[in-house]
Amino acid sequence: MHVVDLPELPLRISTGLIKLLYNQSMLDEIAQHASINDTTPEAEAVLIDLVRRTPPHVRLQLAINASSRVANQCKEAIRRNNPEISEQEIGLRFIEINYGEELANDVRAWLLQRDG
Repeated sequence: MHVVDLPELPLRISTGLIKLLYNQSMLDEIAQHASINDTTPEAEAVLIDLVRRTPPHVRLQLAINASSRVANQCKEAIRRNNPEISEQEIGLRFIEINYGEELANDVRAWLLQRDG
């Protein structure tokens, strides 16, 4: 498993990240109770059993991998549609699209302060 060391972030950005994590956990809770509409009840029961028998660390790694793939696809789309912008700007646009303009602007300001 890969662990990322996060830099010290201003309180406003940290609060934004906490809200993001809370919102994601709420979505996960809703999804956990949603049924799979295009699957027979028998097949759904097998899938649920497989998920329940999968160790938590494996489920977490699968979720992290899926999230990473989606994030990379989103960044690639930004890159493809904006070939003239820097990697840093791609990251900032990713934040803006996925987490909102306010957080993107806060990160932009933090980067300007950090980099001078």
